[in-house]
Amino acid sequence: MSVAPSLSPRPWLAFAFLAAVPVLAVAAPPPAPSDGLQYQRVVFTATLGRSSLDTQLRRDAAVGVPGTTLSGEDDLGLARSKLTGTAEFTVRTRNRHRFRIGADYLAWERQATATPTVPFVYDGTTYGVTDTVQTTLDLRRYSATYLYSPLRNERFELSVGLGVDLIDFQALLAVPERGVKQQDTGTAPVPRAGIEGLWRISPHWYAEGRANYVQGTVAQGSGKLKAFSANIVWAWQPGMAFQLGYQRYDLQGESFYTSVPGKVHLKTGGPQLAVRVGF
Repeated sequence: MSVAPSLSPRPWLAFAFLAAVPVLAVAAPPPAPSDGLQYQRVVFTATLGRSSLDTQLRRDAAVGVPGTTLSGEDDLGLARSKLTGTAEFTVRTRNRHRFRIGADYLAWERQATATPTVPFVYDGTTYGVTDTVQTTLDLRRYSATYLYSPLRNERFELSVGLGVDLIDFQALLAVPERGVKQQDTGTAPVPRAGIEGLWRISPHWYAEGRANYVQGTVAQGSGKLKAFSANIVWAWQPGMAFQLGYQRYDLQGESFYTSVPGKVHLKTGGPQLAVRVGF
């Protein structure tokens, strides 16, 4: 009695695998480009630009006793533009998650000496048209941001995020002839929500945009932040790119704290050039 030979299941599995390889190759998404900015794990960006500055400030003698709203440029003689620069360091973790920290290495620091055209009141002190007022206004910004990308492929990346800007400020008004000197310093955290997008136009060209916004009121203060930037990026090499764009930053804040009551409104923006190194 003869028994028909039976095939072992292993050759059938091997045959099925070999037959499925072409199908899997067609169905699988194309590999991520090695030079794609949206796939870089670590990125360092240094930005340099010429920013216009528009500053409104008011220092109250006490809550409910407002001072004069001043234009830092028109009334105090501060420069209307300044060379500014920022540095950013971004780390991508688990593919769709990123963390970014940033700082202004060229701060918004300005000094001026001017004679008021009309009297004004700052922190309960009256400055007259015969005074020579020396002003120093120094603002520094540090930022931290978390981003998540619900959409990311070889052409597009769309991210949403939460962050905080830490604004370190110093304001000084002085009239040496009268022995008047008033100085305010402090640090204010500004939370924000944002959205970012990156579009790979061609192997070497990208379009990038960012927008951030927050508005809120607490017991002893209120504020609003609007910020955006748009860039065209040229990926010169897989690990290096250059970008040209425009940024705008609009910050408003009012304090009802008994120690520093007052209001500030800073608007800055202008063209920027950046180099970014990543891998």
